[in-house]
Amino acid sequence: MIEALIFLALCACLSSVHVLVTLRQRKSESIMREISTHFIYLTGLIILIGGVIQGLSLAFQ
Repeated sequence: MIEALIFLALCACLSSVHVLVTLRQRKSESIMREISTHFIYLTGLIILIGGVIQGLSLAFQ
């Protein structure tokens, strides 16, 4: 459980830094909305890649 919270906190920090450094804010979106969108995509992509790696690991054991 602690690992999941640390993972989500690190993804939130990474998303915040990325959005604030690149400053790709669109006219219709606020910075918080862009950070949350980036957070969802980043977290989902990392979980998807982890699942693929775990599946391949189990397939080749």
